[in-house]
Amino acid sequence: MTMLSFNHFKSEEDAFYQCQMSDPDNDPHEVTVQSLRTGWTRNTAEENPDPPEARYTDSNHPFYVVDMFNNGTNNSFGVFGCNATKDGKKETIISTIRMRSDAVIVPTNDLFTQTVSINDRNVSIKMMSTSNEVSVHMLRWRKNTFFWGQPHFGVNSFTIDGPVQLYHAGIYECHVAGDRFLAKHGLNLLKVRACPSTRWGPPDCEGVCESCYNGGICDENTGDCVCAPGFRGENCLEACGGNRYGYACEHRCSYKRSDRKSKCEGILFCLVHPYGCRCNTGFRGLDCETECEEGIYGASCLESCHCASGACSRYTGECEGVDTSCDPGWTGEFCQECIEGYFGTACDQKCHCLSDKCNRESGLCQTGGCLPQWADLFPPYSCQTGLESANYTRGNPNVAVQVNCTVVQGPGGDLTGFDVVLSRCNDDLDVINITLNETFRTQTKVTGIFSVRDLDQGADLYCQLREKSNARVVAVLAVNVELYALPALSSAPTEVTVTNSSVTIQWPSWDENTDVGDPPIVGYIPYYRKQGDDIWIPESYVPIGDQLQFTFNNLDLDTYYSFSVAAVREGEGGEGSRSPPFEVKTLCATPSNGPKDVVSSIAGERQEFVEISWKV
Repeated sequence: MTMLSFNHFKSEEDAFYQCQMSDPDNDPHEVTVQSLRTGWTRNTAEENPDPPEARYTDSNHPFYVVDMFNNGTNNSFGVFGCNATKDGKKETIISTIRMRSDAVIVPTNDLFTQTVSINDRNVSIKMMSTSNEVSVHMLRWRKNTFFWGQPHFGVNSFTIDGPVQLYHAGIYECHVAGDRFLAKHGLNLLKVRACPSTRWGPPDCEGVCESCYNGGICDENTGDCVCAPGFRGENCLEACGGNRYGYACEHRCSYKRSDRKSKCEGILFCLVHPYGCRCNTGFRGLDCETECEEGIYGASCLESCHCASGACSRYTGECEGVDTSCDPGWTGEFCQECIEGYFGTACDQKCHCLSDKCNRESGLCQTGGCLPQWADLFPPYSCQTGLESANYTRGNPNVAVQVNCTVVQGPGGDLTGFDVVLSRCNDDLDVINITLNETFRTQTKVTGIFSVRDLDQGADLYCQLREKSNARVVAVLAVNVELYALPALSSAPTEVTVTNSSVTIQWPSWDENTDVGDPPIVGYIPYYRKQGDDIWIPESYVPIGDQLQFTFNNLDLDTYYSFSVAAVREGEGGEGSRSPPFEVKTLCATPSNGPKDVVSSIAGERQEFVEISWKV
């Protein structure tokens, strides 16, 4: 059902409103429609008479009409409605507001209704004076005809303290003290959805609403979109133009052949709960007679076009001008849809859903739930709090690795009841050799800085967000730790010189194409051991810039020694394994006429020869 209110901002004049049923509920033999006054907005019963009965009009587009005969009174001032009933269907009541054109107090935003959701905060109904003779201190507030005392004296807004509840719904009035009977005050109808924003299915409200575009609002009982006047479809993406209205835009304001888009000008359209009342697409203002400015479109001109040209049709949002492409982040026929995987008023926030489908207002996942690293917390932005990143400082084996786990607090979140932990298990808590070094906090983020020892190459660690009260894991993000491979020379060092007490060796530079390990190499450590010993003895470190050779001194004469070299990469614990060994025997004490033995190892094969010298 759709309600059309004519001369709604001229209640001092004779006018009417009509209630029009949509298929399949437009058979007058099956549907009963009654008119009613929704609530008192003046002082006495005589000042709040019931409207005339709804009169069925049989025509090509049948509807029920309620004639509002003023008869020189203010009988047509207030909040009126249509009540439709049908066997097997839920009763439907739609209300509209009628005010005088010379009202001294009017809604500040030029809207007669406001829709909010349960648990919304900072909700206010704001009014302003149109007369210099009315000052703020003269204003008084009522809700559902009940008079509110302090602190609602002398203020131009009625602010609801704390989260909105269902009982906050109703008719709000702002009038001059003592002048309520004049019917020149402001009225506003506050509608409250029974579920948090973008949720449906009270009382648990576990359903996720469809993405409703072009000003559509989610029905809290079905999750479907109630589309704004001038739009239709599952997600309200189909524009009907300025001369159409109804559930499927099957009705027209004018049935003339021209089908002029401006024919719905001046009419207030009221839809089923939780939508409320708006001007038809393309118009705004209390009287619905002001055209939308450039770049603005939709019911009561509440939507912005997202066109590269900056210009769009005020009725549909379709881009106009030379460049009809969409602004960054937007897509669709009329540039009203967020690109896949994004949401928000600017379509610049990332969805965190297992599927690609998320609510375009809140980012809440419509199917599949949140990604494991994001938590279904803090509605309506339920998948925006979680583990933003898990990273580590890559290190050498056998050295403690630093791992950082960062949690971002989404809109409406509060992380004081949660811990950031690092575990060796996905869903359990295993903190063996894991130490929390520091917790760093900002206004919206918490970073836990951990050190982990005894890690294997490619080990998985898990950053977890846990509730303090029950240690429940609400989000988890894995980090695979890759360690550097320590370097090793593939070739043995070679001999330079041998004496009875020293050996000088040399070796090739580490080469990433032929040797193993990760660069950069910063130096080398020569090793030696005497034949028969098990322990390799390191010598002085040789920096990368020096000549790649080393002399071992103070060796025993006539003794076999093995020599090897370990490459060292940067960082703590960067020394790699030793190269293949080179073996050589130191010389004997050499008399001038005595023999000298030299033993060398070439390419891993031992060779012996005897050198004999003599005097001539």
